[in-house]
Amino acid sequence: MIKSISYQEGYQQALHDFGISDLLGKLSTFLEKINETQWQQIQEDEPDSIAALLIGQLTSSLQDSVISAYLNAIRQGDSRGISDLPLVDRTFRIASPNLTNFNIPQFEYGESLRWKPLEGLAETDFGVVIGRFIKPAPHQGFQWNWKYLILLDKDSISSAIVTADTAWEEDLERRLV
Repeated sequence: MIKSISYQEGYQQALHDFGISDLLGKLSTFLEKINETQWQQIQEDEPDSIAALLIGQLTSSLQDSVISAYLNAIRQGDSRGISDLPLVDRTFRIASPNLTNFNIPQFEYGESLRWKPLEGLAETDFGVVIGRFIKPAPHQGFQWNWKYLILLDKDSISSAIVTADTAWEEDLERRLV
């Protein structure tokens, strides 16, 4: 338990040190404003997905000249000048999925699936496929991938607190009943 608490504290400190906590806070505030003024309900994973998109975009669009300018400002102790430096190439695009060259979904509607077990864990949630859609996967560089909507079985571990859940195709496997 102490190791887990220590890990969590270190994790939270890293999020704070690298500005991720501030980024997630700003995104949540902005999304709450959108939620109040538009009919769209903000989904729980959307702030994390947007943060991952922004970080991925920043990483892919950084240029040597930008990094060099930041390094020079840091070495000269010019913290005020850093805010005036260009950040990235400001074009931002997520490629549309090419549905003619897209993987056929691995699992069918009504098929019994379970989450692949994590190392050291024998039990996982399980249920039936009731939906699927394609979505840019942040953990795969925003490549389009299948995500499934799973209606949890009444005997599944999390069924007491949630009725259905989503999972990426690679995190699921067929459940032999």
